[in-house]
Amino acid sequence: MTPTRQKTTALSPWSLPRTIAFWAGASAIASIALLSAAQADPMAPGLTGGYARLELGLAQVTPQSGNWMGPSMSAPLVSFSGNSDTAGFAELAFGYDWQNGWRSDLSIFGTGTADATGTCASASDNSSCSGHADITAATIKTKGLMANVFYVPMASSSQSTVQPYVTAGLGVARNDLGEWTRRNPSSSQVERSFEGGSSTGLAWSIGVGASVQLSKAGDWPVMLDASWRYFDFGHVSGSTAPLPGSGGSTPPKAYNFDNTAQVISLGLRIPLQNP
Repeated sequence: MTPTRQKTTALSPWSLPRTIAFWAGASAIASIALLSAAQADPMAPGLTGGYARLELGLAQVTPQSGNWMGPSMSAPLVSFSGNSDTAGFAELAFGYDWQNGWRSDLSIFGTGTADATGTCASASDNSSCSGHADITAATIKTKGLMANVFYVPMASSSQSTVQPYVTAGLGVARNDLGEWTRRNPSSSQVERSFEGGSSTGLAWSIGVGASVQLSKAGDWPVMLDASWRYFDFGHVSGSTAPLPGSGGSTPPKAYNFDNTAQVISLGLRIPLQNP
């Protein structure tokens, strides 16, 4: 009888520290926002017009709906549970505030490089994951352009120290998937590595946040924005071309997934004209 292989989870040694860093960062951002709110003056009225916005934060990147098929067309489609990882996030935007509860802007954004590995979750023929591969090495990096809209329900209240808002965005993103490796101890070649791939497509986001005015009354207004947003950066697939030393056959379907992220960030928003 052939012994059953015990499945092990393919996690990067950086995954846990980065996840801890993500939630530690979330706690720090919340603390800074609360401290700023406690010390802030009421929001200054009359800030209608253009503004610039710069945000920095952390993105918890998670591959969703990942799968691959190999080594032949007769093989089942193997689905993966994506492993989350944390990377940096940056965004620069220029927009317009109507001070009637609405503002909008156009932003460019990018993430740092994150792990995009996955553990076998199921196979299309209902066979056990003990006989299928995990994705033990892969990285993802994203940049894009997005149109954002913000609704600020308390914008008309000049006595509000903190102004909560909801936001949504729609745009395009380019996802760059690095070289990827599948590992299957049940295979005659335990590890095989393949070239990466890139894709550009539709991206969207939703989120919530709050703004606090950092500047004193009479000074040029400077707002602090603290936010949480969910991003769907679109679909990306690696290449089926094997790297040297990984054999010559090509799988029918390369490792592919939907690239998503939760982003926590702090930003500065400054009017472009003298109020």
